[in-house]
Amino acid sequence: MSNSVFDRLGYDFDSINFEGSEQLSDEALNTLETRKTTLATWQYDQVARGDTARTNYFRNPTANLYITLRNTANSINILAQNLSLSNIATQANNFILELDRFKSHTDNISGVLEMTGRRISPDTPQYETAISTAEQMVTLLYSADGVANTVGALGSFTSLFINAQLTANNTILAADLTSLNTSQVLTGLPLTLQSTLGGVALEAINSHIAIANTMIAARRNHDWNFYQKSRAISSDMGKVTQFNSMGKMRTELIQYKLGTDALLANLQAPVIHNSNTGVFASSTTIDTTPNADSIRAATLAKSNTAFTNYYASGSSIQEVVIPDIGTAVGTQIDIVTNYINSVTQNT
Repeated sequence: MSNSVFDRLGYDFDSINFEGSEQLSDEALNTLETRKTTLATWQYDQVARGDTARTNYFRNPTANLYITLRNTANSINILAQNLSLSNIATQANNFILELDRFKSHTDNISGVLEMTGRRISPDTPQYETAISTAEQMVTLLYSADGVANTVGALGSFTSLFINAQLTANNTILAADLTSLNTSQVLTGLPLTLQSTLGGVALEAINSHIAIANTMIAARRNHDWNFYQKSRAISSDMGKVTQFNSMGKMRTELIQYKLGTDALLANLQAPVIHNSNTGVFASSTTIDTTPNADSIRAATLAKSNTAFTNYYASGSSIQEVVIPDIGTAVGTQIDIVTNYINSVTQNT
């Protein structure tokens, strides 16, 4: 076992043979010192030992419930086959298959499975790719729609947040298994196993399995679709924001050679969509038509701060930059209102 990270390399060469080329200059040493990574003792020890299995750091919060549900579903499947209840047996088998897909998905997004060495479609959410896209979406959605929460990030991980529903479904299915088990009787000649449960009771069991199946399939598919759409939106945003803050060379190249008429028109007279994000934005929406009332509300909420508003006049939009206007909220409202009135009279 290695005692240090360097020991783990297994170096066994006499460094004198490098004839001094292994030595670092003072400047290089200073650079290394400034870039030195801070390591906690546990981090250092685990790297030195090579003890960095992903299960040291990540866990699938649904794993135990998956095992419980799968065992329950498997028992129902076997019992239903013995009782010649083909509909229930088929439904239970389908549920087992969906549970296995759910387990694979939640292993992926919880970080339990290693990405290295696996052939994975870029449309399949993994912890590393999904969390990276998720972090981008929080910033992107706030800039675009004023969404001031992490729903844009967590939307690819919803399957990890349904333990309460999984537990409830398992409770119901466990009761169904008990009902089937206690309903067994031997009848006829030759003797065959049958259930004493009536059609309504049997259909209820079938329905319970279908509901559980649909629930986990819906969450898995939602996570996949949300991740894929997040990647598409992020890509699309990159395509349009590449024209922001262009340098002189790129601007002239776009203006005189490459830009379409539609792009040049948009760049020449841009209507700013999100300048009031953070002022008029709620947790999910923004006020796209600010007026005096919304400005008063914004002023009360953003007392003694500078903010940008847009005053609409006909089909044109004028930018109105309102500076810091003091600490008295009542004074602020009056000044803002007067400012708007003055702009109105001058347009």
